[in-house]
Amino acid sequence: MALDPDELRRYRAQFDAWCEQMAGTETGVDLSAITSAAEMIAYTSSSMRAEGYDDETAADAVELLCVLADIDRVKLREAARILRALGYSEAIVDRLKARARAARKPTYHPSWQERMTSKANRMTSPVSQSATPLN
Repeated sequence: MALDPDELRRYRAQFDAWCEQMAGTETGVDLSAITSAAEMIAYTSSSMRAEGYDDETAADAVELLCVLADIDRVKLREAARILRALGYSEAIVDRLKARARAARKPTYHPSWQERMTSKANRMTSPVSQSATPLN
């Protein structure tokens, strides 16, 4: 599914309007247990298949979800790996891998960056004078 910018803007506007409309309403579906991108993608795929859509249409819906939710490439690759292990269709897994190649790089948590910075600083700092030689 190739998404041109105009079509993507239209879908984004529809998605935002739907989110505003659904905010605070009871839909009958409790999605509070979904905590990861892989779970949301699996739910979307399963819902599409349960409604009778074919694999390609479900893959289109999954791709649209990934674009609108702005899921980064690491999470998309993880989702593809999980869904393949669970036996989801190759059309969906292949679409996730293709989307991952075009997706944005992840933004890392500051604690991860701090750990890497402190590790780099330890590696480049001169050896302490109190260090004993290894004889």
